[in-house]
Amino acid sequence: MRNLLKDPWLWLLLALAIALRVWHLVHAQVSPTFLNPAVDPLWYHQAAERVAHGYYGPWPLFRAPLYPALLGWVYRFVENDRLWARILNIICQAAALAVIYHTARTHFGRLAAVVTALLCCVNGMLIFFSAEILSTSLEVLMAALAMWSTLALRKSPSRNQAVITGIVWGLAAITRPNFLLVAPVALAVALWPVWRQTARMTALTGLVALFVPVIPVTLANLFMGGEPVLIATQGGVNFWIGNNPNADGISSILPQSDRFWTLDKATAIAERDAGRKMKPGALSDYYYDKGLDYLLTNPGPAASLMLRKTALFFNRFEGSNNKHIAYYAAQTPGLSWLIALNLALLLPLAILGIWATPRTEARALWLISLTYAATVIMFFIASRFRMPVVPWLCVLAGTGIAGWSALTPKIKATSAGLAAVVLLFAVVNPYHAQEAPLGAARYMDGNAYLAMGKLDSAEVCFTDAMNDAGSRELAQLNLGVIVQKHKRYRDAMNIYGRMLREYPESLPALNNFGVSAEQMHDTARALDAYQRAFYLDSTYADSRENLARLLIAVGRRHLRWLRPWDAREPLLQSIEVLPNPESYYFLALSHSWQGENETASSYLSRALDLKPDYGPAINLMKMIRAAGVDEPVRVPVRE
Repeated sequence: MRNLLKDPWLWLLLALAIALRVWHLVHAQVSPTFLNPAVDPLWYHQAAERVAHGYYGPWPLFRAPLYPALLGWVYRFVENDRLWARILNIICQAAALAVIYHTARTHFGRLAAVVTALLCCVNGMLIFFSAEILSTSLEVLMAALAMWSTLALRKSPSRNQAVITGIVWGLAAITRPNFLLVAPVALAVALWPVWRQTARMTALTGLVALFVPVIPVTLANLFMGGEPVLIATQGGVNFWIGNNPNADGISSILPQSDRFWTLDKATAIAERDAGRKMKPGALSDYYYDKGLDYLLTNPGPAASLMLRKTALFFNRFEGSNNKHIAYYAAQTPGLSWLIALNLALLLPLAILGIWATPRTEARALWLISLTYAATVIMFFIASRFRMPVVPWLCVLAGTGIAGWSALTPKIKATSAGLAAVVLLFAVVNPYHAQEAPLGAARYMDGNAYLAMGKLDSAEVCFTDAMNDAGSRELAQLNLGVIVQKHKRYRDAMNIYGRMLREYPESLPALNNFGVSAEQMHDTARALDAYQRAFYLDSTYADSRENLARLLIAVGRRHLRWLRPWDAREPLLQSIEVLPNPESYYFLALSHSWQGENETASSYLSRALDLKPDYGPAINLMKMIRAAGVDEPVRVPVRE
């Protein structure tokens, strides 16, 4: 370790890596999404905020917990500063670079270490993800540590080293669960040369150690979440996204939804289709079953889809399921060029590592890389999902370059020919995969500006996003929101009306039309909009709550006009939509005014069942008990 710290190449490469990432960080701050993250970065940011306040749930966990926990501890000291979230990423990547350099120098020599670390330094995707609030940088660090510990175990197959290796892979698994499937292969690769001697107990020791970081997460999911979820519940919905009749291998589009789906939407779809309520673990199992059923009942299309995903995993194409990589990378000068060199450069150079050294460590890294690739191909391909193989490929590529000169002419020709084939395979993009249209990025920018209160900038972004068919509906919706914020409610109704002619089943448009109609005191049209949304999807919370609230308001209005018999129908409808104590209370009033105290008491009992401390119901119940059986009890209804 002392020799490593004295190595000037390591410090030079660390300085270069940090400088490139800070360069990107400076330019990334220009984007409105830097301080207003969306989709997965927003999820991680909010999860870290919960950790910073001492809450690690909700349970069972939706995503692996190590990164949110680490970021949450950072937020405890810097008050959820988004800049420090990126600094944490840079620290993780710098640590990963040091581990990669040390591992390559130990097993393949100093030249291989320098080339390996240089490839990591200038890797455009690593630089890009250093500025994203995602677990990617920590995953890369865990991949580097897993490689170091696995090769160390191969070199010295002791039980102590097996414990270290198992724990490292276990920590990697609670960062990204894919690592859990790779760990047994890594232990087998490390111990295979001595398997017939003492390695079996050593391997068992490593497997036991693997679950040391995992079991506490499982127990927390069980005892605090009530379900035996091993690590997280995200896998099921991702499996269905990647294995369904409309899957293309790269798009994170949930069937019956769109690319901007939420967990609530996924839950609503599953519960509607299954006809029952589902807890998170059961929801994941449901989607796993759907994906597996598709694969088993459609073997031909399923095989074609798997082939497509395999080709996409090893292709230069960088697909994003969050931020538009090409759009946001272009904001940093030179980054797009470095991104183009990611797998298109690493894969053919990594092929050389198979022959460039007589040691078998390089082939072991290839086997681990391919195993990890298989765990991603099972789901769907996104750039950040495949980033953990980058450290391993960098070592293989560095080894290949460093050992090239020592190869015989015949082996050089063979390896160069295969590398050329791999390069062609990586560059050609046979399935013509394309990044999402720029409208998706402009829509994301618009949402960020909207959150910042910069309505004019948001309007420009949403107008641009209207040109993208995939973003058009939501962009048009948010243009209406901007008009609403300007209190131009009639104009907003016109926007939503046009939108509904194009998307007649848009629940948000129906809901927002109703909100604008209410502001224009057009109760009839507001009710009609809310009711249409409710009948299309009774689980949609916004329109359901607004419909119940407006029906209560109509009932109250009849009571103020001293028409208790007219108040009952809208109040009963509101209970069908969303049972609530207020509806029952006003129903009780409508009966108590006419001396129907027994019926009024039954409604008050239901109100108090929902909210035992509901003051108006308690007071009215006392008044009814103090009155005669048929004596009217009149309590005025105020505005």
